[in-house]
Amino acid sequence: FWPERWQNPSKNPYAFTPFSAGERICIGKNFFYNEAAILVREIFMEWRFELDKTVDGNGVGNTQSGFFKPKNVQVIVRHR
Repeated sequence: FWPERWQNPSKNPYAFTPFSAGERICIGKNFFYNEAAILVREIFMEWRFELDKTVDGNGVGNTQSGFFKPKNVQVIVRHR
């Protein structure tokens, strides 16, 4: 076991491909996506998420790549 191999920040951050690609793509990929969708649905059915209005600067910024990036976001989680 060699845990230091995961601590090198100089490696390409996009090298991780959990399901691979091409002809030898993981056969469990679709199963995982279905399970993840069910899990997310169950979480949102059981819990309610709200932005904390008392926190200054709650919001979303954007990046140069067009993705949104949370800025100082605090969430209140309540059981339904």
